[in-house]
Amino acid sequence: GTGAFGIVTVNGKQKMYLPASYDVSTGHGIIAVVDVGVAGNGAAGAPALITTIDLGSTNVATATGGDSTMVIAASTDNSSVWFIDPTTDTLKKTIQLDATYGQSGFSGGGGYVTGVAVDSANHRAILSVWNGFALVDLVTQSITTTIAAPPSENFGFDSVNQRILAPFYDCTTSLANGKPPTACNTPQAPGDAGVMTAGLSIIDLSDNTVYTYEDPSQADPTLPVGGEPDSAAADPSTQIYVVPDESGA
Repeated sequence: GTGAFGIVTVNGKQKMYLPASYDVSTGHGIIAVVDVGVAGNGAAGAPALITTIDLGSTNVATATGGDSTMVIAASTDNSSVWFIDPTTDTLKKTIQLDATYGQSGFSGGGGYVTGVAVDSANHRAILSVWNGFALVDLVTQSITTTIAAPPSENFGFDSVNQRILAPFYDCTTSLANGKPPTACNTPQAPGDAGVMTAGLSIIDLSDNTVYTYEDPSQADPTLPVGGEPDSAAADPSTQIYVVPDESGA
């Protein structure tokens, strides 16, 4: 669920939490709850909208993730983070990222939160933010930890092995009060090649250590996975991770 929407199973029903724009009657942001198990009935389709959830303000969500106990929504456009009960499809709580949070920048756009993943085993959510990752306790519905790392446009999560897969590029376009995160200077290429301007962080959530992938055989070791590695995915069983480069083939 690190893209635009999350799908969770509640009482045997698969429900998609789809960020929408506004309820025209209230001007509030909404999330559409869709039954993805509805069978189609030809070209006209079949009605699958279960309900809409009023987010309580004019702020809109752009990404959701969740499990059967909690759905969390966040936005590239604003600092709100919403907590939703997937059993009743009602808003439980809204918090705000504090004033220290800036906005990330990427070729496809950035913002306050660019992705959401839920770690059900540990009752927490992972948010990709301007200076790395914020860990959210889903029980207390509060941010407990920030892991400093170059920001990621679309991260992957290996929930079995507890690793965040965080490709990064254009780190210095992420800003808070006009300054980029200090983590932009952390990933060093092998030898004396200098700072990696694009690459891949692997974050071990057992102790929040941030590792940087290296490939000294590359023609440019500061770009071990290309110039714009903009997403990642994991196969937990083989621990093979896939990172495509937006700028190349």
